[in-house]
Amino acid sequence: MQYRALYLGKSFEENIQGDKKSFTIQYIDWENIYNNVFHVTDEYTVDGINEPRRSDLVLFINGIPFIVIENKRRDKNFSIDECLSQFTRNQNKEIGIPKLFHYAQMLVAIQPNEVKYATIKNIHEFFYRRTQLQP
Repeated sequence: MQYRALYLGKSFEENIQGDKKSFTIQYIDWENIYNNVFHVTDEYTVDGINEPRRSDLVLFINGIPFIVIENKRRDKNFSIDECLSQFTRNQNKEIGIPKLFHYAQMLVAIQPNEVKYATIKNIHEFFYRRTQLQP
């Protein structure tokens, strides 16, 4: 699902006893946030092309996986790079879980002292970096 469909919805036409009716389904209510259902799940497992893959956290809006988060430990060197590699692998159509990323709009890589985020299908250099997070 593209951003356009998420933002604008999808139009349908229905024929009821010879009378054509058009209507639009809004996937997300952008006008009133309280009309949406938010859900966060941890260790979200998806059947991959070759094997199941797991994302640390996934934020769903109305059942649509919207944000995928990989969270790593402080004591591992290069853990943000590991997150970015997982995003690259998991978006890969041959070995990953591309269905999850078909809907996602944002990727977030987290370790206690650093955060990087980007839209889907970005290469590592285009992830925005945020450091020295305040408690």
